[in-house]
Amino acid sequence: MAALTLNVNQFLGSITNLIVNTRVLYTLSDNVRPIVKSFLKEASPFGDQDRFLSADILADGDYAEASTLLTVAKPTTHEETISLTDQKKWKVSLTRYLLQGAFTDEFSLSSFYNLLVSMLTKTKNVFLYTKSINAIMNWVPTIGTQTISVNVANGATDEEKATAIYLALKDIYLNMLAPNKKYNDIEFTEDATLEDLNFYVNAKFENLLEVGLNSSAFNLGELKRWIGENKFLIPSDYVSVGNATTIGWIWHVDKYQIRPFFDVATSFFDADNLVQHQYIHSWFKSGYVKALTGVKVVLVEAVA
Repeated sequence: MAALTLNVNQFLGSITNLIVNTRVLYTLSDNVRPIVKSFLKEASPFGDQDRFLSADILADGDYAEASTLLTVAKPTTHEETISLTDQKKWKVSLTRYLLQGAFTDEFSLSSFYNLLVSMLTKTKNVFLYTKSINAIMNWVPTIGTQTISVNVANGATDEEKATAIYLALKDIYLNMLAPNKKYNDIEFTEDATLEDLNFYVNAKFENLLEVGLNSSAFNLGELKRWIGENKFLIPSDYVSVGNATTIGWIWHVDKYQIRPFFDVATSFFDADNLVQHQYIHSWFKSGYVKALTGVKVVLVEAVA
């Protein structure tokens, strides 16, 4: 770190001014970001796996005079699990006693000390945000119908692209509300309500929709009514190169889950060197639930 230079006093050039005003900068929010909240579920502190059971619809039958009373008709079921995936630890070591020499008042010292302690939680929040984004970016659809293409002509205007995306999204949502087996990984028949569905949208295409639809006859408010409040923006800087043309992902609210296994905050004071050690241990189960709806919507421009 470069050495600080003290300014020469304007009145008496033989002395220097002191730095007596300290401002502590809070450059990172304490908040858990909305995308993370959409994946965080209730704590699951027992067992190192969570099991999910689902069942498909039954076979249709027609009346027949012959008895089938003793015929065994077993249902089709599916079992899957998510496992313990993260065993995270964060640590910071501080000493108020030795830090006192860098400050001129208790308020500034306490503000800076509290900022440093808060970095434990802030770092955990950044980890969870990065984990959530990576879960979206790294998801690979299992069956072909889970990737939905929105086709536009080569050189299409933003308004034309926005209109095509608008119509495609309405169509997808309508199809998901009806019984179907196209949108989950195991091809069981299922349906959803609008409240069941989250839309994780590439911010680049959100901006395109805002501009393109506002200049067309289509009502952006109607699209928002379909999508509801369950829309989460992914900043373009976080969209991977392989997903550059992905408009967004429509997932059941429980498609991807992060379940806290335990959260432990503790500390100890080392009397030998006057250092206070602060820790957070956070372990998580996480994973995709194949039985639930998930699609990826991609813009495809025709080759000239």
